[in-house]
Amino acid sequence: MRFLISFLIIIACLAPSWLLAETIIRYDIDGLKEKPLDNVKAALDGAQKTAESKNQKLDKDDIQRLFYSNQALIKTAIQPYGYFAPTIVSSYKKTADDEWQLIYHINPGPGIRLTQVKIDIIGPGKDEATFATWENKFPLKVGDVFKSQQYTDGKQSFYAVANKIGYIRARLQTHVVKINLNDYTASIHLIYNTGQQFFFGPIQFGKSRLKDSFLRKFLTVQTGEAYSIPKLLQSQQNLSNSGYFTDVSIEQGKKIKKHAQIPLAISLREIKQMQYVLGAGYGTDTGYRGQVGWNWRLINSSGDHLQTNYSLSQIGSNFGTTYYIPGSNPLTEQYAISANTADYTTDAGKSNLQRYGVNYTRNAGYWQFTSALSYQIEKFSLTSGPEQNAHLLMPSVTWLYLYTDSALHPTYGLRMSINIQGAAQPVLSDLSFVQYQLDVRSLLPINDRNRFFLRGNIAGTFTDHFELLPLSLRFTAGGAQSVRGYAYQSLGPAKNLLVMSGEYQFRVYKKWHLAYFQDLGNAFNDANNMDLQHSQGVGIVWQSPIGTMELDYAKSITQKDKAGMIQFSMGSLL
Repeated sequence: MRFLISFLIIIACLAPSWLLAETIIRYDIDGLKEKPLDNVKAALDGAQKTAESKNQKLDKDDIQRLFYSNQALIKTAIQPYGYFAPTIVSSYKKTADDEWQLIYHINPGPGIRLTQVKIDIIGPGKDEATFATWENKFPLKVGDVFKSQQYTDGKQSFYAVANKIGYIRARLQTHVVKINLNDYTASIHLIYNTGQQFFFGPIQFGKSRLKDSFLRKFLTVQTGEAYSIPKLLQSQQNLSNSGYFTDVSIEQGKKIKKHAQIPLAISLREIKQMQYVLGAGYGTDTGYRGQVGWNWRLINSSGDHLQTNYSLSQIGSNFGTTYYIPGSNPLTEQYAISANTADYTTDAGKSNLQRYGVNYTRNAGYWQFTSALSYQIEKFSLTSGPEQNAHLLMPSVTWLYLYTDSALHPTYGLRMSINIQGAAQPVLSDLSFVQYQLDVRSLLPINDRNRFFLRGNIAGTFTDHFELLPLSLRFTAGGAQSVRGYAYQSLGPAKNLLVMSGEYQFRVYKKWHLAYFQDLGNAFNDANNMDLQHSQGVGIVWQSPIGTMELDYAKSITQKDKAGMIQFSMGSLL
């Protein structure tokens, strides 16, 4: 409890000035709902901020001016929703709590109803079925209340449709809205001229080490089809996102009048063929660490590439190399051949392993699917245990879901991964087993300053010979990314795992947050005797240019005599 009290005191001391505003204004608005009400609130809030920018402490005269000017703002704010003759009864007063209360009773009046919505499409494309479909979906119909935003959006949406099917010179020839305030009716008349339809002409790539047949896999356009600006932009984005180029530009050639075609010339600036990586850092789980890497990013004209990395820390070393082969759709499919060796020592034991494998990865929206087959040779020993050897041929499948606004600096998001793997003793393996692992992380913003970070991990092993399972496949808990207040991998190893964490973060300055957290979890063999360990603590979180860094002080609640620990972690929040 003393950790929580201390944390709340820190927040109170660092509270920003807006929590201590000297002038408090409360608005009471009735008679409106949904979007008209939201628009009025936004208008009044904007007016108040403008007034406070001139004078932070508003006096009685300031409040009075704001009160009267707000009535005109309210009338303007509800006009886009078809209300042009509202009645507003208003008053203001100062309450016993020294707050200003501004009261507005609003009768929006009758909505302006549409008696005519006439749309004429002329020009060479007047008979296009796509335009007829667009007209049927126009957001305003006869009998509807006229809403200016819907009218503007519907009017402009014609160009998006025209640009998709080659009518890139379409224009709005006539647009008339007549409003009659005597009977609260309105009529709309729009006339569009489609202009000529154009098509994609020959497509040529500039100089590149990648062959044309591979480059064309990134294109969503082809010669002879209707010219489409969205498809053209998507093709450019696909090439830019491929990872092979630092710059992609697409230029239109001179139009071929006979076929109304527009040729394309695609210029590409390739990345450097070789990339070298050098890094160093520190984490309480691994101690001091460093890495060197080498990426061969353009091996051949088919887009293959190779990554090699060696890392060294106080708990061990790792060397790995992976050869990547693009799939039939290079943006969503990829094959990989990998080899990896690792040697490490932790509280759980010692391990020396070699792993060789192949995998296939496919992306679909927020989802990623990976199927893999690996062969693992591991020499291991548990703490104070005898040395053992294991040989395993392991197929596995992994589903990953990631929804966020930023991989490096997320403000919200959900990450969920499910992995299933196993081996069968008759097939090049020393034992049979099946494992599953579910990992969930969620970042939930409350407002600009307050958010919750939640994570959970559950895993299990099914085998009749757990004593033969190598150390790298046994589950452990403890550490900066697990149950804090316990050393890295100090809980376990065991057949099963359950870890849950809840963390409240309060932003105190730009990308700096204070955190209060509670962790619960353990690695265990018997579900009836999980012996879950409980800890709590406080921390400082910094969203640095290279990822999220967190420095925590955590103490066990379960083991009250256990000393608290300072732990540090760095990486992606999700």
